[in-house]
Amino acid sequence: MESLQIHRSVCAKDCYDTCALQVTVAAGQVVAVTGDPGHPTTAGFVCEKVRRSAELVRPAGRVLQPLLRTGPKGTAAFRPCSWTEAMDQIAARLQEICRTYGPEAVLPYSYAGTVGVINRGSMDRRFFHRLGASHLARTICSTAGGEGYRHTVGALVGTEPEAMADARLIINWGLNARATNIHAVPYMQAARRRGATVVNIDCVPQGMDGMADLTLTPRPGTDGALALGLMYVMIADGLYDADYVAQWTVGFDELAQRVLAFPPERVEAITGVPAGQIWQLADLYATTHPSFIRVGAGMQHQTNGGQTVRNITCLTGLAGAWQHAGGGMLYANTELFPINRAALERPDLLASPRRTLNMNRLGEALTAVQPPVQALLVYSSNPAVVAPDQGRVLTGLARPDLFTVVHDLVLTDTAMYADVVLPATSQFESLDLYVSYWHPYVQVADAIVAPPGEAVSNTEVFRRLAAAMGFTEPCFQDSDEDLVRQALDDPQFRAAGITLESLRAAGHLRMAPPEQTARPFATGFPTPSGKLEFYSATLAARGHDPLPWYTPPGEGPEATPDLYARYPLSFITLSSRFLINSTFANIPAIAGREKQPLLLIHPDDAVVRGIADGATVRVWNDRGQCRLRAAVTGGIRPGVVAARGQWWNQHFRGGANVNQTTAQHLTDLGAGSTFNTNLVQVAPDAADP
Repeated sequence: MESLQIHRSVCAKDCYDTCALQVTVAAGQVVAVTGDPGHPTTAGFVCEKVRRSAELVRPAGRVLQPLLRTGPKGTAAFRPCSWTEAMDQIAARLQEICRTYGPEAVLPYSYAGTVGVINRGSMDRRFFHRLGASHLARTICSTAGGEGYRHTVGALVGTEPEAMADARLIINWGLNARATNIHAVPYMQAARRRGATVVNIDCVPQGMDGMADLTLTPRPGTDGALALGLMYVMIADGLYDADYVAQWTVGFDELAQRVLAFPPERVEAITGVPAGQIWQLADLYATTHPSFIRVGAGMQHQTNGGQTVRNITCLTGLAGAWQHAGGGMLYANTELFPINRAALERPDLLASPRRTLNMNRLGEALTAVQPPVQALLVYSSNPAVVAPDQGRVLTGLARPDLFTVVHDLVLTDTAMYADVVLPATSQFESLDLYVSYWHPYVQVADAIVAPPGEAVSNTEVFRRLAAAMGFTEPCFQDSDEDLVRQALDDPQFRAAGITLESLRAAGHLRMAPPEQTARPFATGFPTPSGKLEFYSATLAARGHDPLPWYTPPGEGPEATPDLYARYPLSFITLSSRFLINSTFANIPAIAGREKQPLLLIHPDDAVVRGIADGATVRVWNDRGQCRLRAAVTGGIRPGVVAARGQWWNQHFRGGANVNQTTAQHLTDLGAGSTFNTNLVQVAPDAADP
């Protein structure tokens, strides 16, 4: 009988939950993945997609050795080669490009294909610092909301998830927890069983059906106005916590004047949320304690995303929510963990300042920036699928003079355009350290199976590249264990007893005690004033509005009426239960669930366009077009259409996904992505059989 072994591991996908895993191995291969029952938040179960991780890492379908391009870009014409030949070719091309154009002609492109601390950002950063390559602003996900939150409470720290069960009011604002944060659901359910009220605020409330006592559906990009309307009611009716405001906030008088411009009747006209619901929620929020706001990422993928999250965060100050255990808010807990980034990334290796290119403008960087990008090194990302303004990205990737290297598990849409493809390890095949941007536990995972073929980790790729380039600094010899120890080299980790050895023994360790993480700002805020800042002098000094405000989305009836007349539908991308960005889309069992990517459209919008449920439709604007299968549903607002997940281009009729229509606009704060500021038109596809 085949011997089965169960190993401890950690999910490396870009997700709040950062689950502790139990992985079953047979004959040297992963055969099953489930949740670790001993981990406090994972609690023995994982989402449907992670349960299929064994399919994702099977050798069949993986890139197993280096590949060199032999045909036109985009055609997947490659031949196998040795690591020596691949490294020699990459080093020779990078050296030639650096001599001819300067090192800033080289651009790395990566994000969170793995959230492991050392494989996400350590040896790679050292390599590009030493080379002098252009810096990549990695702002595609959460920087806008992060800046809005940080300029209000001072740090990306919030109320820990286990305290949610003690809340009497939970507001899920722009969060479909069943798709993106499934382990939050039991805490919400526990709170509700104890009598808590759950409110859902989302422009597309699907996914949280049956989980809310009150649902508000604002128009996309108007959540900031809704927050101002709630503040108006709390101040006008004297519902705010005056003692807390006086002791722990700055700028209340200025805020009180500002919100006079946002009475519920005006906010109803902006958001589409009835004024009566605004009054109802404001009274509920101000008078129920502990109250907890859980904010998702989608709403900050608008041109006004930073200010939107800032406005919502200010509500917590008016309510005095932070003084109650289980109250407050959670946007992200990223800065709970003092990772020693300087030790990992070694910015001291950079000889002189370099230019910064924003990952949300990759299409521009590859087609218009001067001096031009001549070499692109892609790892832990799939920009041909996930980057905005896909048409320009693909045009850039197809440039004959662009030298592209892709390090990945499989031949992604991006790898099809590579000159060199390098085989990557999965999370189960290399050591890494893990922290969460949701829960307070640090974890470590060792390799539990050998890499298939000649696959190597991100850290090993850049060790080999450094050697091929002749970099002799000792830091390029650091092992993965060395890197983990360097990441943990901080007094706070030492005080918590967190070391590589203690993590290997325990599996997970808590970063801070519950009494601290349940009331993270009980003794003050890490802002310049030491208080929650309705008025931010830092924002004012940087030329931004220092107070909460609302600016309409950059595409819409208020900002661009002529464009709106041609493209009257707001197109947003929702998180999928089956995908994490573009990951898992290549698994047949998952890709086959929807057969073809769906477009959710309201019956009113469908009927005037002659669109039947299940028909293929064309979605387009001036940037590009894609084709999806219509799902006519009353679960979406009129005037809004939505697609779920980032399916690969090959899954779409016409070979182009939803990012053909998205823009390279940047957010008001944090230079983040604006995927959901996107006007389109929809019509039946003439080619639909």
